[in-house]
Amino acid sequence: MHTGIKPLDNDYDIDVGLYFDISKEDIKPVQAKQWILNAVEGHTKDVKMKNPCITVAYAAGYHVDITVYAADNADGKVYLAKGKPTSNGEDKCWEESNPKDLIKEIRDHLSDSEDRKQFRRIIRYLKRWKDEKLIKGNGRPTGIALTSCAYNWFAVEKDVDPFS
Repeated sequence: MHTGIKPLDNDYDIDVGLYFDISKEDIKPVQAKQWILNAVEGHTKDVKMKNPCITVAYAAGYHVDITVYAADNADGKVYLAKGKPTSNGEDKCWEESNPKDLIKEIRDHLSDSEDRKQFRRIIRYLKRWKDEKLIKGNGRPTGIALTSCAYNWFAVEKDVDPFS
């Protein structure tokens, strides 16, 4: 979406979604995530299964969060694999999620290319503001929350200087 920034106190976070032609009815979510963990383990310095993703650490300051989706479901919806082996039963689930639609909606939000560039700059400014001004921990808004705020409340206003 061209809204990423290098956080001041964390790794640069790259998000990758893997869509599998599987049904959530046929495969358990942690099992699907385990496939990815097994495939990347041993090829990088660190791999961890987290609740929403598999985090793969690469060079210093960079990691990739891999999310796993079941995309071949009877209801036509896409589901995110959640949970890890040690999670409670109710935390091991398939959660409806469609980031492709969200990304498209955000990318297509404004028709003018200069307005879109400004919209993306506002999102990056908000993310940097969060890093600079808010204490790390619970309660800090996520990047997608800030993007959603900008999407809903950013309004293009253009002043025209009649003397220029």
